[in-house]
Amino acid sequence: MTYDELENRFQAVAGLVSLDATDKFFLLNSLNVRARDAWSRAQWPELISIDELTLSAVGQFAKASPVVTKDILNCYDKSPWIDQTAQTVFYTLIDGRIVLDPNYPGTKLFALVKAPFIAYTESSVDIPTFLESHLISAILSDFFRGDGAYDKANAEEQRSEEFLLRQMDRVEKTQQQNTPLVGSYNRIQSRQIYQTT
Repeated sequence: MTYDELENRFQAVAGLVSLDATDKFFLLNSLNVRARDAWSRAQWPELISIDELTLSAVGQFAKASPVVTKDILNCYDKSPWIDQTAQTVFYTLIDGRIVLDPNYPGTKLFALVKAPFIAYTESSVDIPTFLESHLISAILSDFFRGDGAYDKANAEEQRSEEFLLRQMDRVEKTQQQNTPLVGSYNRIQSRQIYQTT
């Protein structure tokens, strides 16, 4: 969803004909605070992907990735959505790089990553639609609080939390869609960790 769409929907819910410069500033700041909070509350499937990284010697590290700006959720030796023999790889994050044991046999690494939160602006076109109801309600709560209408703010805050919890429930119900089964036998899920001896 675009920022303009969110702003228009907010105006409709708040019953405002237009927003002045102060309201727009408040809306944008509230949007970023509330979206950043929601971003970290769950592993949203819409924000998760797998990146293929090439390992090389970097400084004092024999096996390191390029600098990674995304949140790392897990690392594999092969793409777990393509190859069922993929194994989880033990890694360390140092200075923004994924660093592996020097004896790791490959030069490729597959990282399960979550997109980092990037603050929205008035020209943003990538506001997640699954957070729409939560964000509008949370921003409205902030507006009420700013106007001293604390009872309305508390009621709207509860609604916004309910909207967010519904989305978190949706993720829990579909969670297996973005978690690859790695090294599973006899319907028992096991995660293998690469170790050297």
